[in-house]
Amino acid sequence: MKGLLLIGLAYVLGAIPLAEWIKQKKRYVPHLYLSMIYLAKGMIATGAAWMIGGLMIAHMAAIAVVIGQMYSFFYSTRGEKGMMVAAGAIFILSPVIILIGAFIYLFSLLITRYLFLSTFFSTIAVILISLVVASHAMLWLVTITIGLMILFRQKKHWQRYRRGLEPPYHWRKPFS
Repeated sequence: MKGLLLIGLAYVLGAIPLAEWIKQKKRYVPHLYLSMIYLAKGMIATGAAWMIGGLMIAHMAAIAVVIGQMYSFFYSTRGEKGMMVAAGAIFILSPVIILIGAFIYLFSLLITRYLFLSTFFSTIAVILISLVVASHAMLWLVTITIGLMILFRQKKHWQRYRRGLEPPYHWRKPFS
C-alpha cells in the first residue's frame, strides 16, 4: 500500500506544472533554470521513493514521474516531453548511465544543432548503455520504457524535419 502511494505521489509531482507557474510570475525564464527544475522533479520523486519504499518502488516511481510530466492532468494540452525529468529519475538509479547520456546529448547538439536529434541519440545511447552496464533487469525495464515514451514524443519533430520545418538550435546566453 505504501508503494502504491509513493508511485501515485511521484505521478502527481511529475504532473505539477512548476515551470508554467514560474513562467506566469516572470516573463522570461532561461531554459537552463527550467531544465534544473525538471531534473529536480525526477530526482526528488525517485530518491524519496527509494528512501521510503525501496529500490523496486523507486524504479516504478521513476516511470510514474515521467508519465506525470508527459501526460499531466493539470495541462489542457499533452504536457511536456519529459527528457529532463527522465534524466533526473534515472540519475538516482544509475548516475553513470545519465552522465554518459548527457555527454552524448551535448556532443550531438554541438554537431547537429537540432534538439530532437540530440534527444534521439542520447535516448538510444542510454538504453543501450543500460543494457550493457546495468546489472539488474528492473533498470533495463525503466530505461527502455522511459526511452520509448520519449522517442514516441519526438515523432512530430521527425515529420517537421523531413519537411524542412524544424529549426536548428541557436546558442544564446544560458544564464541571462
